[in-house]
Amino acid sequence: MLVDNAMALVERLVPPTEAEAVQALEVGARRSVAVGWTQLQIAGNTFQEVDRLCRLYAAGKIQLRLYDAIYGPSADADRLLAAGPDPQHCGGKLAVRGIKLYIDGALGSRGRRTAQTLQRLFVGPGDYWSISRRRCCRC
Repeated sequence: MLVDNAMALVERLVPPTEAEAVQALEVGARRSVAVGWTQLQIAGNTFQEVDRLCRLYAAGKIQLRLYDAIYGPSADADRLLAAGPDPQHCGGKLAVRGIKLYIDGALGSRGRRTAQTLQRLFVGPGDYWSISRRRCCRC
């Protein structure tokens, strides 16, 4: 399994085609329905994937309901913040209304970006380590 920077390096060398991405979504949705699931949550997605899902819903290729959280911090998360939540996206099958942030105390590739975003949104410019101290003090 590859995550974070390692996954991005491999995807740059061998990116999935649009057809492969669509097929993966169709197969996953069919499998989920086959085992009796009626709704899933996607914890960390992009609007490119949301648009792909909407095309599959419109074509009748998937029936599974989805609750979608956009991966943040990102331009997609900024777009969601500006537009607001959309619980009826794709005709009511796809709720796009959350932002997935990684807040586990680690400042790896995901945690560092999250801390920087929180600093910008709630604290202002400066040392983002202060977020941990301020949050800790409020607990």
